[in-house]
Amino acid sequence: MFKLYALLVITAAGFLAPQLVYAQVAIGERMEPGQPPLVIAHRYARLDGAPENSLAWLGAALDRGIDMVKLDAQLTGDGHYVLMHDPTLNRTTDVERVFPDGVPGGPTRERRGGKDYIGDYTLGDLRRLRLTDGTDGADHTIPTLEEALEMAEGRILVLLDLKRYEARSVVPLLQGHDTGNLLLFGIFYYDASLLSDVASVTGIGTFVSMERTTDCVADLDKLSGGQGALLAVVVVPDRRMTPDCRARAAELDIRVAVSGVHDGKDAALDHGDASDWLAAISLGAPAYMTGQPDLLMKLLDR
Repeated sequence: MFKLYALLVITAAGFLAPQLVYAQVAIGERMEPGQPPLVIAHRYARLDGAPENSLAWLGAALDRGIDMVKLDAQLTGDGHYVLMHDPTLNRTTDVERVFPDGVPGGPTRERRGGKDYIGDYTLGDLRRLRLTDGTDGADHTIPTLEEALEMAEGRILVLLDLKRYEARSVVPLLQGHDTGNLLLFGIFYYDASLLSDVASVTGIGTFVSMERTTDCVADLDKLSGGQGALLAVVVVPDRRMTPDCRARAAELDIRVAVSGVHDGKDAALDHGDASDWLAAISLGAPAYMTGQPDLLMKLLDR
C-alpha cells in the first residue's frame, strides 16, 4: 500500500500530490520504522461509558489521543452502511421496544428466530432506534458509516471492518473521502475476494487477521499472492511471531501487528497483570489492537 501511494505522488505530482501526500503521512509514514506504535481501540474498549460503534465512542477515542479505531459496519436493507458489529439489532438497541412485532411490513420476529436482522430494516427504520449497550445514560442513535468517516477524517486513523463488502454501496462512499486514514479489515480464513475487490478499486490497503495461523510464512505468501501491494498489515498471534515470520513479512513489506483482544492479554491487563502485554511490546510491533487502550497507553508511557 505504501509503495502504491508513493508511486502515485511521483507520477501525478501536479494534480494529486497534495491529497496523496496527506494520505501517505496518515497511514504510510505513521507506520514506518522509527515511528511510535499505533494503539488501535477495539469495540470492546469502554470509553466514557459510550456504546460501541457510536459517535460518542469515536469522540472519546479522539479525546484520548488514540491513534486508530476499529469500526464495524453492517448493510441495511436499502443499501446503507451503519455502524454495528452484530448482524442483528437485539444486543445493542431497543428494537424490540420500538418494533414489538418485528420489521414493519416484513417477517415477524418469531419467523426470524427471535432476532431482528439489520438487513431486514431500512435506514429510516434504524433512525428510530437508540443504542442501549452504553452506561453513560445518554441518548445515542445508530450512526451511518458516512457520519463516522466525516467525524474521523483528518483526525484519527480508522480500521474499517465491513461485515459485507458490497462494492456497489461502499466504493462510491469511500471515494467521497480522503481515504488515506483508512485500512480495510479482513480475516484470512474467510473468502476475501470482495475485500480484495474493494481494496483494488479504492486503493485502500488491507489489514488482515491471521490469528488462527499455524504456518505464518506460508500464510503470508498466500495472502500476498492474493492481495499484492495492497496488503499492509497482518495480525499474528504472539506464539506464531517467529523470526522467520517477521523476516518474511519484512521481505513482503507487510507490517505485523499484535492483538490482545482474544488471547488473554487484555483480560490480564484489566486485572493488573501487564506481563503478557509487556512481552508483546518487547517484540517491537508497529501496531497494537486492544480493548484496554487507556491501560495500554500507560504501558507505552503515553
